[in-house]
Amino acid sequence: MIIREALHSDLDNVLSVERAAFGSEEEANLVRELLGDTSAKPIVSLLAFQENRAVAGHGFL
Repeated sequence: MIIREALHSDLDNVLSVERAAFGSEEEANLVRELLGDTSAKPIVSLLAFQENRAVAGHGFL
């Protein structure tokens, strides 16, 4: 597994993971809003990739 900081260009991957994890668009929209809100900007946003480069997870603080 490879874990690295999420980039702005990773937004589609981040939202895809959130949709898969929670089964709805609601949480993905919340994450999109939080990532775009400078007053709520996370300190770190990480993406996890499986060996075949498939996105496996996302987390942020």
